[in-house]
Amino acid sequence: MRRIFIIVVFALIANSLGIAATADLPKNNQRSDAKIYSGANKFSTDVSKVVIYRDRALVERTGKISVSAGESRVILKYLPQQIDKNSVRVSISGGAKSTLGGVEVFLDKFTPEAIQVLEDSIQSIDDRLAELKIEEDGIATQKQFLGSVANLGGSEAKDQKLVISPQNLTTTANFLESQLQKLAKAKTEIAVENRSLNKKKKELQERLRNISSGNANKGYRVEVPINSAAAAQFTVSVKYVIYGAGWKPQYDARYEEKTGKVALTYFGIVKQSTGEDWKNSAIVLSTAQPQMGTEPPNLKKWILRKYHPAPFPTKRTLAMAGGEQLKSAEKAAMPSVPAPKNYAAEYSTSTAEISGETVIYNVSGKRTIPADGQDHRVVVAELNFDAEKKFVAVPKLDQKVYITAKCKNNSDYLLLPGKVSVFQGNNYVGTQYFNEPLGFGGEFRLAMGPVQTIKVERKRTKEFSENTGIIGQNKRDFFAYEIKITNNSKSDAVVEVYDQIPVSSDEDIKIEDVKFDPSPDKKDKNYDGEVIWKISVKPGETKKIRLQFAVKYPKDVIIQGL
Repeated sequence: MRRIFIIVVFALIANSLGIAATADLPKNNQRSDAKIYSGANKFSTDVSKVVIYRDRALVERTGKISVSAGESRVILKYLPQQIDKNSVRVSISGGAKSTLGGVEVFLDKFTPEAIQVLEDSIQSIDDRLAELKIEEDGIATQKQFLGSVANLGGSEAKDQKLVISPQNLTTTANFLESQLQKLAKAKTEIAVENRSLNKKKKELQERLRNISSGNANKGYRVEVPINSAAAAQFTVSVKYVIYGAGWKPQYDARYEEKTGKVALTYFGIVKQSTGEDWKNSAIVLSTAQPQMGTEPPNLKKWILRKYHPAPFPTKRTLAMAGGEQLKSAEKAAMPSVPAPKNYAAEYSTSTAEISGETVIYNVSGKRTIPADGQDHRVVVAELNFDAEKKFVAVPKLDQKVYITAKCKNNSDYLLLPGKVSVFQGNNYVGTQYFNEPLGFGGEFRLAMGPVQTIKVERKRTKEFSENTGIIGQNKRDFFAYEIKITNNSKSDAVVEVYDQIPVSSDEDIKIEDVKFDPSPDKKDKNYDGEVIWKISVKPGETKKIRLQFAVKYPKDVIIQGL
């Protein structure tokens, strides 16, 4: 009897060990944020078009409804709380003559779809985690039971006594081993799914926090009476301004040495956390700054005050300001790093419209912008500009040669202020900014970083001091430098080399014996301050620049800055 009982129990265990380690999350109901109600009928709406401004958006929702003859009421529910209720406009067109009454907007309670979907998904994950906990407890119970069976060994009942045989022992051991392996595998699968679900839950909770902002249960309801001459189908269009949305320009600029052109990709970075997703909608980017006020502004009192100059600069602030004239070398001092692979596919671009001082970009095709508070890129335009390249070196501060590209905006697009990611070929070299709008004919420069094919070296060739004057009351320090430019590229290059001669701020300190070879192309009248050479270097050629000067001053004086 005991043997039969054990065999039956083993059979039951073997049939019950198929533990599901994964489960599909329930799909959320596909529903639109806003619904239209006409009588007892309910209709869906879609966001058909969104005009996005810098700090808000104008949303147009459309839907089709059926209306009975005579007077009825059209109700649009579940508009997000971020709308400007004074901006709501409703229009209806269809197959029967009709008239609309006044539009009324009421504060309502509801949960927007984007938030409801997230909450449903989080609840589904919690339900699955609870199931996994039950399965994990079941595995522990089964493992404990198998342990108790193992204590029986390979015994069988004979004359009311347990007798152990080698055959029974081997069969039992093999069975226990296989079952324990299945339990261990199932437990591992449960642990893996647990980690995956908890990671997904954390992501959903973060997204929910981004878009709910504690106001998930409030919104607006729009009601408008309609008087239709006959029962008919109508198209309802509802427009409203909504906050929590905006866009900013961003650019990728890529200089190609072979073509001598700059390819500029103009992006619009759209971000919105309005509580409603814009699904498959026409997107328009506008530079307008809409003002919702209806009254003219009031003048404020114009007050004149006595001017108080800023405190006299200290030696520290003067020392910090002294390097401003050579700051150009620091603008692009960033090493090149490989860029992501550049695919040959082309972007679909927008069309630009100019109305007065406002520019409107109609983004090509339909786009989906979720209410997740994240950046979403849409392509405004892909532009190509001829580039006037220039090589610049400031070897006193940095013994590298930098390339800059000067371009003129000859496109129909207004380039708004924004961040520019700069590439030299396929190498990312750094970030710059358009600080002001660039209209047609506007010029801009892009610092493209250092080049590897042109080398510059600056070294001191002579330095000594001597006493001068009748009784040696003055001291004279002499300096000489040599700058060497080598062109290892396959084409001619003109390199602008910047250097400087010290400038005296005291009549007892004199700069003497200033000599250059060759003479600078740009210099002050008395060779004071900054000097610039434009050195033309052929492929494989090396050119040299030599400069020298002497500083004379009273020998008992310590010179600052020398």
